[in-house]
Amino acid sequence: MPVNIDRVSLLELFKKEHLVLEKSDGIRYLLFDNSRKILLIDRKSKPNVIFLNESISANFQDFLDGELTFNPILEKYYYLIYDTGIIKGDWRISSWDLYSRFRAVENFLISFYDKTKTDQIFLIKKLFFYKYSLKKLLEAISLNSYTKEHLFINIGINCSFHCNKNDGIIFSPLRANYSLRTTCTTYKWKYEFENTMDLLIRRTIPKNLSKKEIQIPFNLALSLNKTKLFKIYEAKRLTFFFKGKNSTLNGFKNIGEFRYIQRKGSWVLKKHRFDKTKPNSFRVLTNTLKIISESLNKLEIVDAILKFQTRQERGKCCIKY
Repeated sequence: MPVNIDRVSLLELFKKEHLVLEKSDGIRYLLFDNSRKILLIDRKSKPNVIFLNESISANFQDFLDGELTFNPILEKYYYLIYDTGIIKGDWRISSWDLYSRFRAVENFLISFYDKTKTDQIFLIKKLFFYKYSLKKLLEAISLNSYTKEHLFINIGINCSFHCNKNDGIIFSPLRANYSLRTTCTTYKWKYEFENTMDLLIRRTIPKNLSKKEIQIPFNLALSLNKTKLFKIYEAKRLTFFFKGKNSTLNGFKNIGEFRYIQRKGSWVLKKHRFDKTKPNSFRVLTNTLKIISESLNKLEIVDAILKFQTRQERGKCCIKY
């Protein structure tokens, strides 16, 4: 998982080579393929079979990392692959650099569609760009004026068509092994109002509801450690009930993705996260508030990268880079 980029970690992009990928707004899944069936594993470690072929006798293991996205133009779901750990049972691929792993994914997709003999494309490889092409990547991202959502649209690059919701950019290190843990070398940048937190919504419904409308208190909490929750926000919401309806004491818990509105000083629900069971930690909260206060916009980050590229080509980079 990538970490938020700030002005201090911006210098780390100059020290090492990174590949740039658009950050798709989808649901994270791990994909396992044993030639007979393909499974998608969600955050709750629940397997979902999406492809089954009992006629194939080979038993090669494949492990891919990506997310499930929706193409609003074709109105289809796609699984975007942006990394891999095992292909045809060879786990040594996880020690290759990122560019070589992308090439291995391309060969996997060619053999996969040749083996399954299907015209329904579901697995596609994510596009990557070099840092000096960051401006070109941002030009392919447009803003939907009606829904206020960003869309990444690509037509023709690598003979493929990509269209999905976008909420930022990912800088992935080129010379780094594949890791299942969060690393400090993979960075993500989000738009100004897309820096969000996954918080736990806790609400208690009292007994003997006799009024037509009541105010039910609820609070937002995050994980301080493995056993304790830290409440960061408390408010009351107006909820309607039918008169005379009785209910037992019910503790409502759900994970929601919230964005922080600075001018109001409150959290606003963006969407419910049914794929997650735990909220973010207190460390993620402090880091997110720091990123919001710094307000690193896309013009500044593009300008910094292009200036460094010019200095590097002219041989004027100092020792700290």
